[in-house]
Amino acid sequence: MSVIRNPASFRNAAILMALIVAMGLLAGCESADKYKKKPAAEVQEQEEPTGGEFALSGSPAELAWVKNMAEALDAARLKYDLRDTVGAIVSADSLSRVAETALDTIPMGHPMNDFLAIYVADVYGTLQKWETERGNHAAVTALSKRYNLLAERLQHRRDSVMATDQ
Repeated sequence: MSVIRNPASFRNAAILMALIVAMGLLAGCESADKYKKKPAAEVQEQEEPTGGEFALSGSPAELAWVKNMAEALDAARLKYDLRDTVGAIVSADSLSRVAETALDTIPMGHPMNDFLAIYVADVYGTLQKWETERGNHAAVTALSKRYNLLAERLQHRRDSVMATDQ
């Protein structure tokens, strides 16, 4: 209270406070170079990684169909990640049936066969993983049987084509 009553004490207290603040600010400051904008590191241009990709040829309509199928599977995976497990499983199962039908109808030498074979295996693997995570082992068994039947059908087709070529 004596500070408020005596103007000289108030002035001395203010000076002392200013000195303390100034000392604190000066003690916390480092070189001004620290705060200068530094040039960005130069980015070297590199090709995108191509792991897991393969060359695919076909008509523009076929390539658009392939892109749509791949995007649809990505959308199903996103549904699963967003906890819409039933919707994801139904979508992926539908995609597997579309791809199976296409595999059964496209001629053996067609370039789409490689894509579809990989795609079907990917969809079945994804479905089995999801059903296993849900604890639905009966569905995993059913998916394995479906996949094995598809493999047998495709092998039978290959054998038939090989037999007619000889």
